[in-house]
Amino acid sequence: RDSLLNKSFFTSMLSKKSVIFGGLTNKQSWTCSSLKMEKGDGTITEYQFFDKSKDFIPLCVFFNDELSSLETIVKYLKEDMGMKFCDIARLLNRDEKTIWATYHNAKKKKSERFILSDSKYFLPTSIFKNRAFGVLGCVVKYLKDEQHLTYHEIGVLLKRDDRTIWTTYKRVLSK
Repeated sequence: RDSLLNKSFFTSMLSKKSVIFGGLTNKQSWTCSSLKMEKGDGTITEYQFFDKSKDFIPLCVFFNDELSSLETIVKYLKEDMGMKFCDIARLLNRDEKTIWATYHNAKKKKSERFILSDSKYFLPTSIFKNRAFGVLGCVVKYLKDEQHLTYHEIGVLLKRDDRTIWTTYKRVLSK
């Protein structure tokens, strides 16, 4: 790791922004920032920090075996972001009753809260407004097209099989 990659460096480089680099909890705040750095070998790395708002979901919440993608998102927005069912429904373009039922099913399957660890990738909630694709399809399409990840990398991040990711992506492309 570059010796410059530490909290004080980012804070000084982005003095007008409030940046917290590292483990995030629901009591910490962070704002949207982007920083490009050129390393000694000429490669440019972009670091992005997103606002801990209802507009982005950290990908680390998907690292579970128990919940579906929609259940994961609804549980995160309800418990960790403190949103109301009607607000979640509006944000995800779903019916409020569907959100309520999804949350209660998720609570039955996984009663404990998510452990939020460092997450390199964040999903904009705007990708879920398109109802033509399923929730997993939206996630896979975003990670494949926008973040340029391989099927294997997406599978590892979502704790799903590579073949499931490939099939999901191909179905999204065919719609």
